[in-house]
Amino acid sequence: MKKRHIFYTLANFSAFLLLTALIAAPFYFAKKSTSVAGVKTEAAYLVISQIEKFPGMGFTQKDETYSLSLPGTADAYVGILILTNPSKEAKTYRLGSENNIFFGENLEDKLKSVTLPAGTSIPISLLSNRNREIEFKIL
Repeated sequence: MKKRHIFYTLANFSAFLLLTALIAAPFYFAKKSTSVAGVKTEAAYLVISQIEKFPGMGFTQKDETYSLSLPGTADAYVGILILTNPSKEAKTYRLGSENNIFFGENLEDKLKSVTLPAGTSIPISLLSNRNREIEFKIL
């Protein structure tokens, strides 16, 4: 009778360990996969393209340099891109370009530098000139 009691105790303990492992394993692998995917690193900014609103316009990125190819149909392009501050604190952004690219949608007040609170966005616009290929950086 004593041996049977030890067998039941051992079986119950093994079942408990198995259930614990089955419940804990997904949490363990989820934690590992987020660290591998780079979720813990935070980007300084996010750029969202709105060029589908402008037929014939192209948008490319190479490293930290953005490039816009203009179709030449308008003098002003308002809200081509949207810059978002994904961090938890306010950050200041500058446009590194000699072209007529600026923050906001106000053609009278072309901002080259802007401070965004956490989680907010601002459009990026430009006035076109003879140059149909515009390159810029966000600093």
